[in-house]
Amino acid sequence: MKFLFLFLTISSLSFSLNCGVVDTKNLFSTYYKTSIFENKIDKIEKENKDNPSLIEEKKEEYFSEIQRDITLASIIVGKEEGFDILMDKRALIYGGKDITENVKEFLNNTKSSELKGIKIIKDTKVL
Repeated sequence: MKFLFLFLTISSLSFSLNCGVVDTKNLFSTYYKTSIFENKIDKIEKENKDNPSLIEEKKEEYFSEIQRDITLASIIVGKEEGFDILMDKRALIYGGKDITENVKEFLNNTKSSELKGIKIIKDTKVL
């Protein structure tokens, strides 16, 4: 009987996490650096047709930089708006507040050098 009471008490306690949602696919396609890097990749492909490993290396380098910028901008905007959790829109079925437009505005109005200098708060975990 004590177990049932304890179970019902614990299950009735609720806590709420404030969840933000970001559409990273949208951010990737609308980030100004994406088109710049696509043009650079096209040029590298034309100049280095015989060197596919160089082409792949540059693609990975550019993709990693864009992904890093999007992640940093999302965390910064998410923290500014008071979210406990930030999820990619494709991974979420229900709930959360979409902050994609706010992140897009921040991302496209912040110089890359400024993003590189930003240190993420120690307790932030990126999974």
